[in-house]
Order: sequence, then structure tokens, then C-alpha cells
Amino acid sequence: RATTLLAAASPATEESSWVLLWKAFRSGEARVALGVGAGLQLLQQISGINVAVYYGPKIFTLAHFSKHFSILLSSAVSLAQLAATLLLALLVDKVGRRIMALVGCALMAVSLIILGLAFCMPEEDAGFLALTGVLIYRVAFSISLGPLPYIITAEIFPAAYRAPGVSLCWAVNWLSNFGVSLTFLPMLNTIGDAATFFIYAGVCLLAMVFVWACVPETNGVSMDGDDGGAAPTESTPRLGGGSGGTGVSARCPRLVV
Repeated sequence: RATTLLAAASPATEESSWVLLWKAFRSGEARVALGVGAGLQLLQQISGINVAVYYGPKIFTLAHFSKHFSILLSSAVSLAQLAATLLLALLVDKVGRRIMALVGCALMAVSLIILGLAFCMPEEDAGFLALTGVLIYRVAFSISLGPLPYIITAEIFPAAYRAPGVSLCWAVNWLSNFGVSLTFLPMLNTIGDAATFFIYAGVCLLAMVFVWACVPETNGVSMDGDDGGAAPTESTPRLGGGSGGTGVSARCPRLVV
């Protein structure tokens, strides 16, 4: 009986949350949260991660490793990325989301510059430099733009319209994923290897600015808006008002619209 009641209530709850999101968007309450969430999801993809994952062996081949060894290197780099993700799980609640994101984006930018330089150097030097760049990039991604956009996006919306808000942000993620997958090889053929990676490095620098200027620290904020009776502060913001939120201006003054 309880299952039947829950199933019957689900459509109404889902519909009301979308209606609440629309009302909050029209009033301005949800605009900043949507902008921050969608911006993080977009930057995650256009920072070049799918290039490093989908075309990892090809990058190593371009750096003059053999095809077989390139596949082995890609597998080893993936294991390093897994270890970095576990490290993030240990540190993210101690250090904070913003610091991890800023450090990771900085390392991503440096690694992509290294990768771009690898394709400007003679063959005998390019391989090791390319491997170093890809390794640092994948590890840095795993402590920043990899998992953090998903964590932060779920924390910046009030409970009343969190589900539809997060859904829209993740739709931006997949659309961006599709776009990057389509454009990488044509861009590589048009402007060259080095320039392509320098562009992605520029995107990572842009991500640093976006995180510093727009993304609030959500560490320690209850997902239900109940922080044990403590009043929200600038260091523990949730964007948007309504149920489960106290408004943008009270929680993150930089993001007032």
C-alpha cells in the first residue's frame, strides 16, 4: 500500500518541483544557481577531459609512442586518475570544494600547456613530456572539475526544486560532451596539435576565474537546508530562496542578481 501511495504521489511531486523551479527562475531566485551549476558542467566538458579519455591512445601515438604502448599508457593513467578520485573523497570535506577546484584547475592548465609544448618539440623529447602532461591533467581533473561539479550542483539548489535544477545542469553537461567529441579532431586538423591544447589550457584558466568569482563554498551545508540550527554564512551558502534556502544575498554576496 505504501508503495502504491508513493508511486501515486511521485508525478505530483515532480510536477510541482518543476513549477517551483520555473517560478523561482522568473523571480530571479534560481537564476544564479542555474548559472553556476550549468557553468560548472559546461567547463567540465570543454576543459578537454573527453579528449584525454577518448583520444588518449591517439595523443600518445601523436607523441611517437607505439600503438600498443599507447594503450598501456592510457590504462596506467586511468589507474592514477582513480587513485586521485579516492584522494579527493578523503580531502574534499576537510579542505573545501573551492580550494580543491582552484588547485585542480591550475594544475590542469599547466599540464595542458606542457602537453601543447610536447608537440612543439623534437620527437625524442615529445613522448615523455606528453606522458607527463596527460598524467598531471587526469589527476588534476579528478580532484577538481571531475567530481566537484556534480557535488556542488546538488548542493546549491534548495530542496524544493533541487531535482529539476540539477537535471537541467546535467543536460548541459551531456550536450557539451557531445560538442567536444565532435569538434576535437576537426580542430586538431585545422589549427594543429599544440594550439588545440593551448586552447584547452585557456579554458582551464577561465574555469579558475569562474570558480573564484562565482562558485560559493558549500562544504558543511546540509542538503535539506538544516545545519543544526546554525544560521547560513558566506562560507556555507546555498543559492536561491524558497524552501530549503535563504536567498542569494544572505549566503553569497558576490552572486547577487
